[in-house]
Amino acid sequence: MSEISGMGEPLATPKPEFNGGAFTISHFSPSPHGFEVKTRNVLGRTEGSASNHLDPERFERLAKFDEAIRQATERGSSEQEIDELQKEKRVVRRELGPNASRLRDAMKGEAKFNKVDLLHRALQDWRGSQWSGAPADDLAFLQGWSQMHRDRVRNAGKHIGIRNINVSGNDLSIDAKYVSYPVYNELANAGNSPELIDLSANVGTAMIIRTADNRLVIQHRAVSKQRLTEPKLSRGNAVYNDIPGASVAGLQNASLNGEDRMPGTPDRVDSTSIKTNILKETGEELGLGSEDLGEVRIVGLAHDKIKIHDEFLLLADSMLTADQIRMKSRDSNRNKNLPDADFEEKFIDIDGSADSIATLLTEVKCPLPPTHAAALVASGYSVVLQEQGKNAADAWKNRVEEGIRNNYRDIDQRVKAFYDKHPKALMQVPERFWGKRPPARRTHAYDPAYAPEEQGLASFEDAMVESGLSPETRRHVDKAYLFDVDGVLSDPQEKRVTESELFNQVITRLQRGEPAGLNTGRSTEWLTERFITPLLERIKEKSILQNFVAIGEKAGTWITFDKEGNMHHGKAKTIAIPEEVIEEAKELVKQKYQDSMFFDATKETMLSIEIHDGFDLDTFHQRQRELAEDLAQLLERRGLGENYRIDPTNIATDVESPYVGKALGAERFLQFLRDSDINPAEFETFGDSKSDFEMSDELERKGKGVKMIYVGDRSKLGELKKEYSVDYVGNFSQGTLDYLHSE
Repeated sequence: MSEISGMGEPLATPKPEFNGGAFTISHFSPSPHGFEVKTRNVLGRTEGSASNHLDPERFERLAKFDEAIRQATERGSSEQEIDELQKEKRVVRRELGPNASRLRDAMKGEAKFNKVDLLHRALQDWRGSQWSGAPADDLAFLQGWSQMHRDRVRNAGKHIGIRNINVSGNDLSIDAKYVSYPVYNELANAGNSPELIDLSANVGTAMIIRTADNRLVIQHRAVSKQRLTEPKLSRGNAVYNDIPGASVAGLQNASLNGEDRMPGTPDRVDSTSIKTNILKETGEELGLGSEDLGEVRIVGLAHDKIKIHDEFLLLADSMLTADQIRMKSRDSNRNKNLPDADFEEKFIDIDGSADSIATLLTEVKCPLPPTHAAALVASGYSVVLQEQGKNAADAWKNRVEEGIRNNYRDIDQRVKAFYDKHPKALMQVPERFWGKRPPARRTHAYDPAYAPEEQGLASFEDAMVESGLSPETRRHVDKAYLFDVDGVLSDPQEKRVTESELFNQVITRLQRGEPAGLNTGRSTEWLTERFITPLLERIKEKSILQNFVAIGEKAGTWITFDKEGNMHHGKAKTIAIPEEVIEEAKELVKQKYQDSMFFDATKETMLSIEIHDGFDLDTFHQRQRELAEDLAQLLERRGLGENYRIDPTNIATDVESPYVGKALGAERFLQFLRDSDINPAEFETFGDSKSDFEMSDELERKGKGVKMIYVGDRSKLGELKKEYSVDYVGNFSQGTLDYLHSE
């Protein structure tokens, strides 16, 4: 990848056997039984180039200056005295070099990760006056707890880094040092100095499992999202999400327990400890034990050039078939309480041939984490080596190496073309980042922080189906329908559906198995009373309601149905307006605006103040401008000016999350289809205002075939240029009915 590849130099070797752009493979095992690994030397944490970068004495002096400045500030010392302390602190910081602040952040993170502060507090309490008269049993308990906590601090978050790698035949020898997870997380990044990399780069393990029926277990690295059938966001990976991954992977844990271990060094690692570590991960992630696997072999060593670390690459043969693994994993302690949808995303299986591995790596446009891709390359090489010999394995490796690099370049080009065509996508914030600072998007290359579909690529499921690696299991339908409500289905003046035949048209499509959804700013309470209840009265076969979803409050709330026709209500809990803001807005309307508008008490995630029935619209719009100013001041007083936006519509003024809208409603509709395993060939959207085009825009951005049916006043749109087809029908709800009749 243009942005990803080429950064940083491999720790393992400057001349790798395989260069995949974002990763390299320094060595492939020449033996079908894999490498034998041993540790030559164990190194101190700062031994090597990192020792030139760290000076504990200077860090202690820096900490003392921080404390002196804090105390001087608390006792009200003069500005001159505090300035002198600050100047002396800056001198020490300069002596530490440009990376001092990052090193300090990493060390603070390590202390917090290991809960050192909690241990110190417990020990102080133990030694303090409140324990002076405590019973002996209590003291013994706390003493035992403190020792246990010390042991945890001693081992938690500590991993192995490997240095000075040497391969002779099938023996791989290394030097090992311990690297804590917080230091790795903070500092092991491409572009950092060799000293920081030496301090922070560790080693992981990634394994591919081949089943008894010659299938490969491939993880689906899920993306955290709001399913409409669940009360909160699902679990997902922070980076490289909605893509394939190795069967199992994790960092190599360090232990500090050996009696002959030198202080500041880890215990030695070897083939047995590496395999033990990955088998532990296999039990945690898949619920499989060592009895379920045959030979486990170390088939290669890779280097990640993005998040700098090395990786032992392993291949294991299982005694179980793919279906047996799925059943055992489903019933494991870790997975048995997961919802079905969460479990289904944990892994899939593909054909176990080297050709399938090549397809996954060179054709699928969902790039794997670098060392997960490396595990597949090394496993494919080992499979061909066993079956056809070294010459065939080398030829396969060379073809895949070129194919991977071409695939990465193609992915980057597609991402760039997507942002060039859809610059508004740069401003979209996925729901998992709401309330946080979202990562800056890359405009010219694939970004692991965002899912493929969020940057113009196919989703995991679509990509696997298109490549032929996974069968299509979703139900195919010709069309899916997404409707705005006011002016499209209901009369905005009478606030109800006046063309009752529209209910029958929706029911006809549900009976055909075609999904239909509502996408509106109205509350689900309003939708239930004015649309859903009359719809239900006309339906005899309640199971067809599984094909229907009502999305309200600009995607803040929704209603779905199960196969028995039972109604289920959901909402985005993270965007609700604070109760104190609601109460103040109510009082504002009561004191100043009750002649022209009323507070809509049915909304759950937004605040809406609507025009009184029959009130003059022009006068309302004048009063609405005053209201918007008052609401803006209300939000500013409470420090919420950036948390919510004010959206004046034709008949109401809304205070809402900046993330909601018709585009998010379209994404909710797509999620409903994913949850329902429905794959429409085409989408038809219906709207009567300019904002309704946002749902068609979103569907088009996601690569869906879409046609917009516009039933509003075309003269109010101005000039519009869309990539998708637009039918200008007009005549509002009557126009909707006429169009549905004509299909």
